[in-house]
Amino acid sequence: MNPRLGQRLEPNALPQDCEPGIPAIEDLFGNAAAEGICALGAIAKPQKATTSRQLVPTLPLLADGKPYSPKGWTLLGLLAPEGHADAGISRSQFVVLKSMHQQFSTLGLNVDVAPTAPLTQDEARNWRSDWDFGRIRLLTSSGPLTSRELLKIDKSIGMALISPDKYIVRTWSGLTSFPDVELTLRALLGTPPGMQAPRLDRSAGL
Repeated sequence: MNPRLGQRLEPNALPQDCEPGIPAIEDLFGNAAAEGICALGAIAKPQKATTSRQLVPTLPLLADGKPYSPKGWTLLGLLAPEGHADAGISRSQFVVLKSMHQQFSTLGLNVDVAPTAPLTQDEARNWRSDWDFGRIRLLTSSGPLTSRELLKIDKSIGMALISPDKYIVRTWSGLTSFPDVELTLRALLGTPPGMQAPRLDRSAGL
């Protein structure tokens, strides 16, 4: 079997070498991983995920100048800003977050991003513009390390899925692939409109 085909059919497979020249695989909306990063969902190494049921702790985060409070179903990403260590994998993770927002926002999903380093207002504005945050909310963080510890994320970047009743239902540490996050959201929020399997018309003899 062609090894690249095997990687497509087995998303969790990891090739011998992660070659920078491998083209990134796009999702349904045309989003692709940053150049030089292993294609997400195809050859990205599976990362540690934790399923739990604990109330969201008070995080050192601000949203629009007020203490952070998640709205409805929320996917919270802790990412490194442009120009900081781990910005490359953070950009790849942001592609996943943006894709999930595009797919599941009609089902009530909100996406927020907290920086893993303090930012000035100009740096935050430039980051939103450079990465095209769109309707994804960028939070202000006064204690990045504290947020990671409270969310029990043991890598430099990660994500947490928060329920409407303010419980953390799952966390991911490190770079996480499209399929892993998407399957979790489908199980909890349902299948996005337009992506359901077509029904057979039995009256037409199918």
